Amino acid sequence: MTAYCASKFGVRGFTEALRTEVLAARHPVKVTTVHPGGVKTGIASGNLADASARGVDLTASQRKRVDFYNRRLLRMQPSDAANIILDGVAAGSPRIRVGRDAKVLDYAVRLFPELYPRVVAGLDRRITEARTASKVRAFTVRGRRRSAFLVSGTEVLYLPSAFPALDNVTVYNGWFPALSRLISIQTAIAAATVRIPGGRALVDLLSRPMVGPAGGPDTAERARTLTHVVAVASDETGALAEVHLEGPSIYTLTGELIAWGAAQLLTGPRLTTGVVGPIEAFGREALLQGCAEIGLIAI
Repeated sequence: MTAYCASKFGVRGFTEALRTEVLAARHPVKVTTVHPGGVKTGIASGNLADASARGVDLTASQRKRVDFYNRRLLRMQPSDAANIILDGVAAGSPRIRVGRDAKVLDYAVRLFPELYPRVVAGLDRRITEARTASKVRAFTVRGRRRSAFLVSGTEVLYLPSAFPALDNVTVYNGWFPALSRLISIQTAIAAATVRIPGGRALVDLLSRPMVGPAGGPDTAERARTLTHVVAVASDETGALAEVHLEGPSIYTLTGELIAWGAAQLLTGPRLTTGVVGPIEAFGREALLQGCAEIGLIAI
């Protein structure tokens, strides 16, 4: 990718310099630079085939990335791209941006020169929409296998930026291990029901009894429960590492973490601003120390 992009920068530099020379010499020649976005050509699949022909051992992740490019990024038909280019040349445009994605990226480069490389690096790490509890997975908790169901979590937003080598992040909830598969069936039925007229109101009505009181459990109940976190890192061959953390009740833990973060913002050193993850905001060592003070520790 680096060599490819360098060649395109060379084309752009040459074209813009040539345009300047032509204008300075008052030649009746117009020079146009074309900036194409995602055009549905064989560029991604062709590179994959070329690598295979040269004996390169391609990983499943690389093949998945090519499939993502073909399905999600390379979407404009070549004929449509050609029409945009021809119209721009006929109009004498010095720069032709082909497709909305090309325009968005052009604005991003100009307005956010330091941020846009991170955006580009994350193009194949987009959030995938999935039904709650559409997957069930078993984890070892205190020596016993317990089921958990798929949920949404902010980990999918912040872990990829903190650890760029990650290809996929999923989050599971194990509050009701014995009911995980039943919850998966229920959410499937609910997802189908909301698509029919009046279905949304029916689902809301039936789920209302499952909503607990405001404020969550009382102090005594929180004191009787713990939070257990399992993090598993794996690749195509299986699990690479597994970490277990335990701490106070999730309600207490959430409140304590919010309070700790506020104290850091008030009294701590200058921190990263904006919407960022906890590691980027506070630093790894400070975050580990804060979690230890609250009682969330590795076991």
